[in-house]
Amino acid sequence: MRREAAGGSRSYAGTVRVYDMVVAERLRAADLLDGLTGPQWRSPTLCGAWTVHDVAAHLVSYLRLGRAKLYAGLVATAADLDRMNLILTRRYARLPSPTLVSMLRRGAGSRLTIPRSGYDPALADVVLHELDVRRPLGLPGQAAEDRLWVAFQHLAVRPSPGFTMGARLAGLRLHATDTGWTHGDGPLVAGPAADLLLAMAGRAV
Repeated sequence: MRREAAGGSRSYAGTVRVYDMVVAERLRAADLLDGLTGPQWRSPTLCGAWTVHDVAAHLVSYLRLGRAKLYAGLVATAADLDRMNLILTRRYARLPSPTLVSMLRRGAGSRLTIPRSGYDPALADVVLHELDVRRPLGLPGQAAEDRLWVAFQHLAVRPSPGFTMGARLAGLRLHATDTGWTHGDGPLVAGPAADLLLAMAGRAV
């Protein structure tokens, strides 16, 4: 993981490896989902038209895919990860909620990653989707600061193709008011780190 936040002063040298963060956050997300009611599972999230059930289906969709099926999917969709996400999410959304929770727990240690991307995008994905679920349901909590930092760095510096960023951050200066992280130059966009992360990813906060 990178040692310094872009333009910021906070460092997380010597902290837990990003892979271990991914495992911990998947288990944390499973705990969150396991405590939800039926109506909450059917509730909308901050992630487009996806319900909580859809988000859970997405979180487990790559865990048992395997590298061969991953490459086959990339070839079949011409490396369109948005399309691939939709196909896989719809497939796993047919499963009942308790099964999704169980699969997320059992598959938390999956090391599958998008080619040449490492674990940073996997961590950013689960951190964002947990916030996608918590915020509309009014449930407090967020990932630890070092996890938020990895996600912030990933989206601000070099987001993977799985995140449709476009020119969203171009010409803006980002500032996390609670951590001091900054990135870029231009008109200021400021807020708590978790809120800023959601905005960077295109969520309305």
